Amino acid sequence: MTPSGDDGLRILIADDDPVVRSAIRALLADQPDLRVDGEADDGAEAVELALARRPHVVLLDEGIVGLDAVTVIERIRAAAPEVNVVVFAAGEDPDRGVEGLRSGATGFLLKEMSSDALLRALRGLARGEAPLSRALMLRVVEQLHRTSEPEEDPRPVWSRLTIDDWQLLHLLTRGFSLSETAATLGLGDDVVRERIDQVLRKLEVATLPEALSAVEQLLAGEPWPNSGDALDEVTRRRLGRQQPPD
Repeated sequence: MTPSGDDGLRILIADDDPVVRSAIRALLADQPDLRVDGEADDGAEAVELALARRPHVVLLDEGIVGLDAVTVIERIRAAAPEVNVVVFAAGEDPDRGVEGLRSGATGFLLKEMSSDALLRALRGLARGEAPLSRALMLRVVEQLHRTSEPEEDPRPVWSRLTIDDWQLLHLLTRGFSLSETAATLGLGDDVVRERIDQVLRKLEVATLPEALSAVEQLLAGEPWPNSGDALDEVTRRRLGRQQPPD
């Protein structure tokens, strides 16, 4: 996400604590590339202002009153997917952080972080980075590692795709957007685009929907193709001349 024009990164502060809002506003006042683009003191107002102003970032209090944070994230992302929502939490609960990411949040930060760290995280957003606290990053990695264990290996058949490829595809088949996938994997949007291009080349298909169609069929348990198997054209092309292992 690169801000357009000379206004810098526009940030909507959504927090029911006026002291927190005042502190963030004061911090950003001296930053020429970062500016406050509105304040909301409850969840409903956060959604309303986000959709009206379309800021680059909504810095959302995890415990905001009114609408809960997850509902706020989902409503903003559904109506304005270009708006990034970063959860700002008073304490760290990795499970709730993962829930926020699954709801569409771009990142998860702690209120006790230093001012310099917060500024670095916000500027990282402008470069397409997904700001995550260390504990949440470790929890995301832990959950991804679980998908690579033998009993939960997402690769149903032999293929040229790596575990990393399947983790990427697994998120995309679940409906995650590119930004949501990048945030979950702790990667930049550009890195995810490059990995998608690599997967398309491996699958020998031209578009992501074609790749996801083939993957969904394989995840559904379709057998390895033999003569006469009724597989759709995408899967036939995906499997191509590959042969199953002996």
